[in-house]
Amino acid sequence: MTEDANNDSDIMQFPMDFPIKLIGRDDGRFHSIARELLEPIIGPVPDEAITESHSREGTYIALTVTFTATSREQLDKVYFALSSSDDVLFSQ
Repeated sequence: MTEDANNDSDIMQFPMDFPIKLIGRDDGRFHSIARELLEPIIGPVPDEAITESHSREGTYIALTVTFTATSREQLDKVYFALSSSDDVLFSQ
């Protein structure tokens, strides 16, 4: 493990509120897709934990989901699930 990885663990204090942004196609299914990917890892996502914005052309939707992260391992699982999905075009 590198020194940077150790420092990263020191900076993040769990549990913590953690916002994650996902971008996908605005086809009416993206909310459901996001929940299907996230809920097995982070638990139920209440509607008020999700904010959204749409692209000017209406082609894309950006969701920000804020949840209580409990560990670095949980965050790694979230990012792996999102990056493994063809429906998620970008996550941060």
